[in-house]
Amino acid sequence: MFCINTFMNYKAKDIETWIKKYEQYFQLVMVAHTNFYPKDKSNISIEMNQYKRCHFLKESLKRTNIKMYPLSPQLPKNNPKYRLYTFNTVEFNSPYCLKNETMHMNTLIGNIPAYFSKDQFLDIFLSFWHKEFKQSKDVWIKTVDELKTEQSAKEQPISIFCNYNLKDAYKDNSKAWKVNGTWDVQNLNLPTDIKLN
Repeated sequence: MFCINTFMNYKAKDIETWIKKYEQYFQLVMVAHTNFYPKDKSNISIEMNQYKRCHFLKESLKRTNIKMYPLSPQLPKNNPKYRLYTFNTVEFNSPYCLKNETMHMNTLIGNIPAYFSKDQFLDIFLSFWHKEFKQSKDVWIKTVDELKTEQSAKEQPISIFCNYNLKDAYKDNSKAWKVNGTWDVQNLNLPTDIKLN
């Protein structure tokens, strides 16, 4: 009974409040479309495809991270200090989507070396995501600063991200805590040794 009540009290706002503590550590916002169309698919099919695409994302990010250090490719593997910070949500993981909508991944990314550009990141990411794992090449990426400029600083980028990426969880509380909900926990990598706001 205690576990059930704990889960039922866990909401999108809790995720948003928690991730906002890491706001200053993110540099990029990325939306990566998959090649899976969930419209009218069974829940088990959607769940299996979500797990598979989350794995593709994990591998694509891991391999992109390694390519950032061409002279020392083992750095991200051997030293957490060089690993990407990531927070990901999954959108359109329901059979009630429109016919032409694909499941897609919304990712906050941080701990990118200063010499590594957004375009370099995207090119390398697509070489895995699209070319190797055969997912959609429909991927857009922005820096947090670009997002700030676009919004004329009306909202903090993390708020824009959360409002967009947690909207399914805001509509349906169970999406905040379900294993196959909107929060992709397997692609969560945040440091534990940093000072939070």
